[in-house]
Amino acid sequence: MRTRAFTLVLFGIYVLSTINISAQNPGYMGKHIVISGEGSFSGSAFIMKKTWLKYGANAEFVLNKKISFGFGYLYNSTYSDYKERSDDYFTYSGFNLQTHTFGIDFYVYSSGIAPLGDFIRFRLFYMQNHSNDFYDNKTPINSGIDPYSAPSYSESELSNSNYGVSIFFGRKRIFYNVLSVAYGFKLGLTTSNPVTYSITYDDIFGYGNENSFSKSTSYENFFSTLVSLNVNIGFVL
Repeated sequence: MRTRAFTLVLFGIYVLSTINISAQNPGYMGKHIVISGEGSFSGSAFIMKKTWLKYGANAEFVLNKKISFGFGYLYNSTYSDYKERSDDYFTYSGFNLQTHTFGIDFYVYSSGIAPLGDFIRFRLFYMQNHSNDFYDNKTPINSGIDPYSAPSYSESELSNSNYGVSIFFGRKRIFYNVLSVAYGFKLGLTTSNPVTYSITYDDIFGYGNENSFSKSTSYENFFSTLVSLNVNIGFVL
Protein backbone atom coordinates (compact mmCIF):
# COMPACT_ATOMS: atom_id res chain seq x y z
CA MET A 1 0.00 0.00 0.00
CA ARG A 2 2.72 2.45 0.98
CA THR A 3 4.72 1.82 -2.21
CA ARG A 4 1.78 2.49 -4.52
CA ALA A 5 0.66 5.56 -2.59
CA PHE A 6 4.23 6.90 -2.62
CA THR A 7 4.35 6.34 -6.39
CA LEU A 8 1.20 8.47 -6.81
CA VAL A 9 2.78 11.29 -4.79
CA LEU A 10 6.00 11.18 -6.81
CA PHE A 11 4.04 11.32 -10.04
CA GLY A 12 2.15 14.37 -8.82
CA ILE A 13 5.34 16.14 -7.80
CA TYR A 14 6.81 15.42 -11.22
CA VAL A 15 3.76 16.93 -12.97
CA LEU A 16 3.96 20.04 -10.81
CA SER A 17 7.67 20.44 -11.48
CA THR A 18 7.15 20.37 -15.25
CA ILE A 19 4.51 23.10 -15.30
CA ASN A 20 5.26 26.79 -14.94
CA ILE A 21 2.78 28.20 -12.41
CA SER A 22 4.33 31.62 -11.88
CA ALA A 23 3.23 34.67 -13.88
CA GLN A 24 0.44 32.92 -15.78
CA ASN A 25 -1.10 31.60 -12.57
CA PRO A 26 -3.23 34.28 -10.89
CA GLY A 27 -4.71 32.03 -8.19
CA TYR A 28 -6.91 33.78 -5.64
CA MET A 29 -5.41 37.08 -4.46
CA GLY A 30 -1.99 35.63 -5.16
CA LYS A 31 -2.74 32.39 -3.31
CA HIS A 32 -2.25 29.15 -5.23
CA ILE A 33 -2.82 26.30 -2.75
CA VAL A 34 -5.96 24.96 -1.06
CA ILE A 35 -5.66 22.49 1.83
CA SER A 36 -8.96 21.06 3.00
CA GLY A 37 -10.69 18.27 4.83
CA GLU A 38 -13.19 16.20 2.89
CA GLY A 39 -16.33 14.32 3.91
CA SER A 40 -18.15 11.93 1.59
CA PHE A 41 -21.55 10.34 2.22
CA SER A 42 -23.04 7.58 0.09
CA GLY A 43 -25.69 4.89 0.37
CA SER A 44 -27.24 1.95 -1.43
CA ALA A 45 -31.00 1.31 -1.38
CA PHE A 46 -30.67 -2.11 -3.00
CA ILE A 47 -28.43 -5.21 -2.76
CA MET A 48 -26.29 -3.96 0.14
CA LYS A 49 -28.81 -1.57 1.75
CA LYS A 50 -26.37 0.43 3.87
CA THR A 51 -24.63 3.79 4.06
CA TRP A 52 -20.98 4.81 4.11
CA LEU A 53 -19.24 7.84 5.58
CA LYS A 54 -15.72 8.57 4.39
CA TYR A 55 -13.44 11.34 5.56
CA GLY A 56 -9.98 12.55 4.69
CA ALA A 57 -8.10 15.48 3.21
CA ASN A 58 -6.87 16.87 -0.09
CA ALA A 59 -4.48 19.44 -1.48
CA GLU A 60 -5.11 21.52 -4.61
CA PHE A 61 -2.45 23.45 -6.55
CA VAL A 62 -3.62 26.09 -9.03
CA LEU A 63 -1.86 25.83 -12.39
CA ASN A 64 -3.67 28.57 -14.35
CA LYS A 65 -7.02 30.38 -14.47
CA LYS A 66 -9.01 27.22 -15.20
CA ILE A 67 -6.86 24.24 -14.23
CA SER A 68 -5.72 22.83 -10.89
CA PHE A 69 -3.93 19.68 -9.84
CA GLY A 70 -3.90 17.87 -6.51
CA PHE A 71 -3.89 14.84 -4.23
CA GLY A 72 -6.60 13.31 -2.09
CA TYR A 73 -7.06 10.73 0.65
CA LEU A 74 -10.21 9.15 2.12
CA TYR A 75 -10.67 6.66 4.93
CA ASN A 76 -13.66 4.44 5.65
CA SER A 77 -14.34 1.86 8.36
CA THR A 78 -17.42 -0.35 8.15
CA TYR A 79 -18.79 -3.76 9.07
CA SER A 80 -19.20 -5.92 5.99
CA ASP A 81 -21.80 -8.67 6.31
CA TYR A 82 -22.55 -9.16 2.62
CA LYS A 83 -21.15 -12.72 2.48
CA GLU A 84 -22.29 -14.04 5.86
CA ARG A 85 -23.12 -17.74 5.56
CA SER A 86 -23.53 -20.94 7.58
CA ASP A 87 -22.69 -24.60 7.14
CA ASP A 88 -23.21 -27.70 9.31
CA TYR A 89 -20.61 -26.56 11.83
CA PHE A 90 -20.18 -22.79 12.00
CA THR A 91 -21.66 -19.44 11.09
CA TYR A 92 -19.11 -17.55 9.02
CA SER A 93 -19.85 -14.03 10.10
CA GLY A 94 -19.04 -10.66 8.59
CA PHE A 95 -15.93 -8.66 9.40
CA ASN A 96 -14.70 -5.16 10.14
CA LEU A 97 -13.28 -3.58 6.99
CA GLN A 98 -10.96 -0.59 6.72
CA THR A 99 -10.42 1.07 3.33
CA HIS A 100 -7.77 3.66 2.46
CA THR A 101 -8.21 5.57 -0.81
CA PHE A 102 -5.39 7.58 -2.42
CA GLY A 103 -6.10 9.76 -5.45
CA ILE A 104 -4.59 12.11 -8.00
CA ASP A 105 -6.92 14.99 -8.91
CA PHE A 106 -7.36 17.20 -11.97
CA TYR A 107 -9.70 20.21 -11.63
CA VAL A 108 -11.34 22.10 -14.49
CA TYR A 109 -13.16 25.35 -13.56
CA SER A 110 -16.08 26.26 -15.81
CA SER A 111 -16.83 29.56 -14.09
CA GLY A 112 -14.79 31.96 -12.01
CA ILE A 113 -11.01 31.80 -11.68
CA ALA A 114 -9.37 28.80 -10.00
CA PRO A 115 -9.76 28.00 -7.17
CA LEU A 116 -13.16 29.75 -7.09
CA GLY A 117 -16.43 28.87 -8.82
CA ASP A 118 -18.00 25.82 -10.46
CA PHE A 119 -15.62 22.97 -11.24
CA ILE A 120 -15.30 19.36 -12.27
CA ARG A 121 -12.72 17.23 -10.47
CA PHE A 122 -11.43 14.09 -12.17
CA ARG A 123 -9.79 11.62 -9.78
CA LEU A 124 -7.76 8.49 -10.46
CA PHE A 125 -7.62 6.49 -7.25
CA TYR A 126 -6.16 3.42 -5.60
CA MET A 127 -8.00 1.64 -2.76
CA GLN A 128 -6.42 -0.61 -0.14
CA ASN A 129 -8.79 -2.87 1.82
CA HIS A 130 -7.81 -4.81 4.92
CA SER A 131 -9.35 -6.60 7.88
CA ASN A 132 -7.83 -8.10 11.02
CA ASP A 133 -10.87 -10.29 11.71
CA PHE A 134 -9.44 -13.49 10.22
CA TYR A 135 -7.33 -16.47 11.22
CA ASP A 136 -4.30 -17.69 9.24
CA ASN A 137 -6.49 -20.19 7.39
CA LYS A 138 -8.67 -17.24 6.28
CA THR A 139 -11.62 -18.19 8.51
CA PRO A 140 -13.42 -15.21 10.09
CA ILE A 141 -12.62 -14.79 13.79
CA ASN A 142 -16.29 -14.31 14.71
CA SER A 143 -17.30 -17.76 13.47
CA GLY A 144 -17.58 -19.58 16.79
CA ILE A 145 -14.39 -21.55 16.17
CA ASP A 146 -12.09 -22.48 19.04
CA PRO A 147 -8.83 -20.63 18.20
CA TYR A 148 -6.84 -23.32 20.03
CA SER A 149 -8.27 -26.19 18.00
CA ALA A 150 -5.59 -26.02 15.30
CA PRO A 151 -2.24 -24.26 14.70
CA SER A 152 -3.69 -22.43 11.72
CA TYR A 153 -6.11 -20.51 13.95
CA SER A 154 -3.73 -17.74 14.92
CA GLU A 155 -4.94 -14.23 14.13
CA SER A 156 -4.05 -12.85 10.74
CA GLU A 157 -5.13 -10.25 8.21
CA LEU A 158 -6.67 -10.30 4.76
CA SER A 159 -6.12 -7.47 2.31
CA ASN A 160 -6.58 -6.62 -1.34
CA SER A 161 -6.61 -3.57 -3.58
CA ASN A 162 -8.88 -1.87 -6.08
CA TYR A 163 -8.61 0.95 -8.60
CA GLY A 164 -11.07 3.41 -10.05
CA VAL A 165 -12.00 6.80 -11.43
CA SER A 166 -14.45 9.42 -10.16
CA ILE A 167 -15.94 12.72 -11.34
CA PHE A 168 -16.89 15.36 -8.78
CA PHE A 169 -19.28 18.12 -9.92
CA GLY A 170 -18.88 20.90 -7.40
CA ARG A 171 -18.93 24.57 -6.51
CA LYS A 172 -16.26 26.26 -4.42
CA ARG A 173 -16.72 29.46 -2.44
CA ILE A 174 -14.18 31.45 -0.45
CA PHE A 175 -15.06 33.39 2.69
CA TYR A 176 -12.98 36.07 4.41
CA ASN A 177 -10.32 35.55 1.71
CA VAL A 178 -9.05 32.43 3.48
CA LEU A 179 -11.86 29.92 4.20
CA SER A 180 -12.64 27.55 1.30
CA VAL A 181 -15.92 25.61 1.13
CA ALA A 182 -16.71 23.22 -1.72
CA TYR A 183 -19.79 21.04 -2.13
CA GLY A 184 -21.39 18.86 -4.78
CA PHE A 185 -21.92 15.26 -5.82
CA LYS A 186 -19.53 12.62 -7.10
CA LEU A 187 -19.88 9.68 -9.49
CA GLY A 188 -17.34 6.87 -9.34
CA LEU A 189 -16.51 3.48 -10.79
CA THR A 190 -14.14 0.81 -9.48
CA THR A 191 -12.35 -1.78 -11.60
CA SER A 192 -13.39 -4.57 -9.21
CA ASN A 193 -17.18 -4.44 -8.99
CA PRO A 194 -20.15 -6.86 -9.10
CA VAL A 195 -19.91 -7.24 -12.90
CA THR A 196 -16.16 -7.74 -13.20
CA TYR A 197 -16.13 -9.98 -10.11
CA SER A 198 -18.69 -12.35 -11.67
CA ILE A 199 -16.49 -12.60 -14.77
CA THR A 200 -13.09 -13.06 -13.11
CA TYR A 201 -14.07 -15.41 -10.24
CA ASP A 202 -15.40 -18.94 -10.66
CA ASP A 203 -18.66 -19.52 -8.76
CA ILE A 204 -17.51 -23.05 -7.94
CA PHE A 205 -15.01 -21.55 -5.51
CA GLY A 206 -17.27 -18.71 -4.44
CA TYR A 207 -17.69 -19.97 -0.89
CA GLY A 208 -14.00 -19.94 -0.05
CA ASN A 209 -13.26 -17.49 2.74
CA GLU A 210 -10.72 -15.55 0.71
CA ASN A 211 -13.09 -15.30 -2.23
CA SER A 212 -15.84 -14.21 0.16
CA PHE A 213 -13.54 -11.43 1.34
CA SER A 214 -12.79 -10.41 -2.26
CA LYS A 215 -16.45 -10.40 -3.22
CA SER A 216 -17.45 -8.41 -0.14
CA THR A 217 -14.79 -5.76 -0.71
CA SER A 218 -15.62 -5.45 -4.41
CA TYR A 219 -19.27 -4.78 -3.52
CA GLU A 220 -18.35 -2.41 -0.66
CA ASN A 221 -15.93 -0.43 -2.85
CA PHE A 222 -18.31 -0.22 -5.79
CA PHE A 223 -21.48 0.88 -3.99
CA SER A 224 -19.69 3.26 -1.62
CA THR A 225 -18.09 4.99 -4.64
CA LEU A 226 -20.93 4.90 -7.17
CA VAL A 227 -22.79 8.06 -6.07
CA SER A 228 -21.89 10.29 -3.13
CA LEU A 229 -22.41 13.73 -1.67
CA ASN A 230 -19.18 15.60 -0.85
CA VAL A 231 -18.26 18.59 1.29
CA ASN A 232 -14.75 20.09 1.53
CA ILE A 233 -13.77 22.72 4.10
CA GLY A 234 -10.28 24.17 4.21
CA PHE A 235 -7.98 27.13 3.75
CA VAL A 236 -6.53 29.03 0.80
CA LEU A 237 -2.77 29.54 1.18
